[in-house]
Amino acid sequence: FGPRLPLSRSDTTIPSGERGVDALKKILAAVVGLLVLLVAGILIVPGLIDWNHYKGDIQAQAKNVTGRDLAINGDITITVLPAPALIANNVALANVKGASSPTMMRLKLLEVRVALAPLLAGRVEVRRIKLVDPVVELEALADGRKNWIFDAGSANAAPVPPPAGDQPVQAPAAAKPADAAGARVAFENITIENGTLVYRDVKAGVLERVEQVNAKFAAASLNGPFESAGGLVARGIPLRYDVNIGDIIQGRTLPFNLKLQFGAGDSNLQLVGTLVGLPDAPKVKGKIKGGGSSLAGLINSLVPGGSPPPFLSQDFSFEGNVSGAPNGAEIKDLLLRFGSTQATGDVTVENAKTLAVATRISANRIDLDKWLAMT
Repeated sequence: FGPRLPLSRSDTTIPSGERGVDALKKILAAVVGLLVLLVAGILIVPGLIDWNHYKGDIQAQAKNVTGRDLAINGDITITVLPAPALIANNVALANVKGASSPTMMRLKLLEVRVALAPLLAGRVEVRRIKLVDPVVELEALADGRKNWIFDAGSANAAPVPPPAGDQPVQAPAAAKPADAAGARVAFENITIENGTLVYRDVKAGVLERVEQVNAKFAAASLNGPFESAGGLVARGIPLRYDVNIGDIIQGRTLPFNLKLQFGAGDSNLQLVGTLVGLPDAPKVKGKIKGGGSSLAGLINSLVPGGSPPPFLSQDFSFEGNVSGAPNGAEIKDLLLRFGSTQATGDVTVENAKTLAVATRISANRIDLDKWLAMT
């Protein structure tokens, strides 16, 4: 058969193990490239879509939840980067039939931004909600209905005409159950710019307006705690406020701390206490205190155009224990100081068919000569 010749191997031959590693690297590179394209598509594509074509779907979901027509008369924008966001312009929510206004709420701009990482973990952290020129109309109708009570799927809501080109949205047969996971929703920054709140009680003939509302709110969860600060004008009186509200305890008790500044800010009031008896028979219990540099200045800010006597320009302070309910309130253990005069007493307010106020004030010494000399 002849001699066996040794087998030769070329220097350019690649071992089978090296070929497998090289193929694996190519596969991994392809997978990573596909994942990058997929993630980029998820993050970028929403900003390229014209979401105005989906107004009908958004309005249908809103009606499914509230039972009211939602009109979006401006553009809608949805983005993912740098944080998931929804921006809607010229939005209006219909009122109940028979209400004084066709809309319960309307606003120029709504902006909602949430944190991306917590959202992927199943927790909603709302980084920002911005409301520009919102107008909220609250009304108790003559037949006993209240427009802030939503009845999804009912025929009580007055329709809001849809924007041109959109089709009217049909109401679903029934509402979906409400989300009970309030502890998994946090609000980091809610901003209201130039808001207006209107309250009407048709049967009682009450009409109140709160205007020029500029405020910020935050909430650790839908169950609390809450905090807010800002300013508003009520009955023509400029007010600044700062309020902190604790967690709702056993669904019945709510601790709070409210601070108010009136007019130019030289008069203030603080109320610290708890709101008990929720939701059946709410009642406030706590301590009240306040003061200012001039009682006359406070009177002028509350009742513009008056001419208080000169002696009322003295500084003042007060504090006491307060309790109140819808049918009345009282301040006990009241300590008063007006200039150099000190007094004690109590105040009782009854809110029946007519408002009745009873006061008892006692002071050891009043320098009337000093007061009369203040001209």
